[in-house]
Amino acid sequence: MKRIVMYISLLLITSAMVMAQTKTGSTLPSFSIESGDGKQIVSSDLSGKLTVLFYETKDNKELNRPVKNRLNDLFTSLGGNEKKEIIRLSVIDCSGAFWPFIGIWKKQLVENSKIEGMDVYGDWNGNMKKTFAFDDNEVYTVIIDQQSTICFFEKGQLNQSKIDQAVNILLSQLHRNE
Repeated sequence: MKRIVMYISLLLITSAMVMAQTKTGSTLPSFSIESGDGKQIVSSDLSGKLTVLFYETKDNKELNRPVKNRLNDLFTSLGGNEKKEIIRLSVIDCSGAFWPFIGIWKKQLVENSKIEGMDVYGDWNGNMKKTFAFDDNEVYTVIIDQQSTICFFEKGQLNQSKIDQAVNILLSQLHRNE
């Protein structure tokens, strides 16, 4: 019995350590998300692309508004080939959605996609939140480089200095292969 408890404790400690390692410099963890209209993305789809990820809840998504606006302006100013190198992912924690309201949530994601000018995805089972070790009711801004390494990982609403830092990281990563 002691051995079983010891193995379970070791497994829990190892899991906590793996989840806690999601930070700047770490490798992109595995995840799967789905948009309101059924488009799916898995972490391997991001390989070779520069990715900006916004993780939020339906109640706090406006906290990411300043950084989204700035990065959308930057995206709009880029040329066609540069735009093809960037994936913008807005992800809402939908793990609290349940039948019969899932259809309403999906419809709202589709409507938000039109407003945001990018597809909005749902973390329907909470696995993305778990693997990234995102806290409940927090917003996150994450930049992932073309080699699937996290090069920017910030929790909470970004101040102007952090927004500038995110833009500079994006630009430096974008022009890295020139």
